[in-house]
Amino acid sequence: MADGQRICQAFEALAAERGVPVTNDVRAGSVPDVIVDAAADADLVVMGMRGETESKFPGQGGRLAALLPSRIDAPLLLVPPQTTSIHGVAIGYDGSTGARHAVRALRMVAAPCETPVHGIYVGDAGEAGLLLDELDEKMAPLSVVRHVVTGSPHEAIVSTAREAGADVVALGFTGQSKLKDFAFGTLTERALLEGSMAVLIA
Repeated sequence: MADGQRICQAFEALAAERGVPVTNDVRAGSVPDVIVDAAADADLVVMGMRGETESKFPGQGGRLAALLPSRIDAPLLLVPPQTTSIHGVAIGYDGSTGARHAVRALRMVAAPCETPVHGIYVGDAGEAGLLLDELDEKMAPLSVVRHVVTGSPHEAIVSTAREAGADVVALGFTGQSKLKDFAFGTLTERALLEGSMAVLIA
């Protein structure tokens, strides 16, 4: 508990330097259970992609990134150590329920930052227009830079987001299988956990 208090106090001091109010709450218990409990009243949960165990002992971490999204209702922003600010955001959009959830979460992150929003549709260009029009409406007044690409959604969304200079890619948890599979259990998830892009899961 003493280590937790020390870490939280250092975080509080860092946040104060940036004008962000912080309330510290150090709890004992199973890490996933504590986070789920704390997330019950949260609008957004932010955590690192790797915990202390994973950093010190690669391959032995609890893989919270895979465990938590199905257990919490709030959007979850997984941030790698390299991400210190947000200059651009991207969303893989297919019009599904999950993708619409991701839009609501992305607005929460993008609107205060006033960053460019990159809408990525993977598939036939003929179907893209209406869906990206819908994304435009949902993201207003933020403007959307449109990207229509082909290939495996898992690969295409990430590569397009990186090429566009996005720091965050947003995905819906309950969307069509291609987006759900993207966020959980794919090789691309592994690449993201080792990479430099934050992932927002709604």
